Amino acid sequence: MAAMALMTSCASMKKTASLDMLNGEWNIVKVNGKDMSAVQLDNRAFIGFDISAKRVFGCTGCNRMTGALQADAATGTLTFDDKMAMTRMMCRNMELEQQLTEAMGKVTNYQTTKSGLLLKDKNGTVVLELCRHN
Repeated sequence: MAAMALMTSCASMKKTASLDMLNGEWNIVKVNGKDMSAVQLDNRAFIGFDISAKRVFGCTGCNRMTGALQADAATGTLTFDDKMAMTRMMCRNMELEQQLTEAMGKVTNYQTTKSGLLLKDKNGTVVLELCRHN
């Protein structure tokens, strides 16, 4: 049921180039192409953006994270500070958490879609797929 609500909320996104549309929380739908809906997590995995403060925050599914970001709507670039602060609790799925943090370190640009937000690496490969949290 939660997966159905997630898909419904993602389908209502509209494409825009404005950085302001990034503000708020986004559910992590896929990490390196791996669908998160089938993964058992301790908490909801999400990434949040505060564009005016140039901050990113979120949860890996267990641990909380926060750090700085740089974004430019004209070029579609988006990068996260490599000194992201993170809690260090033991998690049910430490492997996924490691994959997620590694993927965040590779992000260089973003693209909005009808279904959400794609975060890509320098080669244009989608490393994270997000959809708006309602």
